[in-house]
Amino acid sequence: RLAERFTNEKRLVGYIAHKTGTGHNDFSSPEAEYIEPSKGIRWQKKAIVLTNRSCYSATNTFVRDMKECPLVTIMGDRTGGGSGLPFSSELPNGWSIRFSACPMYDAGMNQIEFGIKPDTCVSLTQEDLARNKDTMIEAAREFLKR
Repeated sequence: RLAERFTNEKRLVGYIAHKTGTGHNDFSSPEAEYIEPSKGIRWQKKAIVLTNRSCYSATNTFVRDMKECPLVTIMGDRTGGGSGLPFSSELPNGWSIRFSACPMYDAGMNQIEFGIKPDTCVSLTQEDLARNKDTMIEAAREFLKR
């Protein structure tokens, strides 16, 4: 719902497939997923979404959706991936297992399970960290000034 605040028109953001049988490749045909403009306030200026490998699951899907909004730039590092209705279970030996039960794709039918590449790569540098400066936020600020 948050991504809907950044678009003025209905947008294809990706696809999802659902498990249809017991076989390894038994999945439905990918179903299109869309966002529609919010009926509330919508942001009409440039925006940045900061990402890194700690962004996974629902955050990964959010990044996928925001990537389709025209005034939004994804900045930072590749997301951590994961999405698609996580399934959790316990194995007989007591170990836990968790995995995405449904393959998800971006609008170009690219698998997003292993992360989404940013539009602009930025990493926190050790020099900035030592000076208590956030490289990514500063890069976003500079980008928005241009």
